Amino acid sequence: MGFDLEEFTADEVKELEGIWVYFDIEETQGLLVAEAWNENFMKAFRKFPRGFQNRARMGTLDTKTDRRVWHKLLAETILLDWKGISHGGKSLKYDPKVAASMMGEYKKFVKFVWDTACEESLYMKEKIEEDEKNLPASSATG
Repeated sequence: MGFDLEEFTADEVKELEGIWVYFDIEETQGLLVAEAWNENFMKAFRKFPRGFQNRARMGTLDTKTDRRVWHKLLAETILLDWKGISHGGKSLKYDPKVAASMMGEYKKFVKFVWDTACEESLYMKEKIEEDEKNLPASSATG
């Protein structure tokens, strides 16, 4: 018996609605990230001129305007929420405009968001179900 292609079954809800990626074990600091090239992203992406689309696909967004548009697109369709995020010691409530602004300020933040969105294994149904089974039991004892 060969490799079962069902291993590639995607969780379409998670692709669109995102998964939480936490920076701490208590899960109080994290980002809600939808999969790259999800339906909402594609609808918005197709509205842009072909030149921009080609530069984005090739990773050659070379002008401030290109990058600003890319950050706005990511903040509206890929980075869907955050919690426990601050800037300069000040807590930030999630807002797509604020997220796009932070992306403009921190290149590595943009890269982290996009790389996470491109990590297809995070959005595979079996992987998500397996991870949920492996979560530690709640310490609450009703």
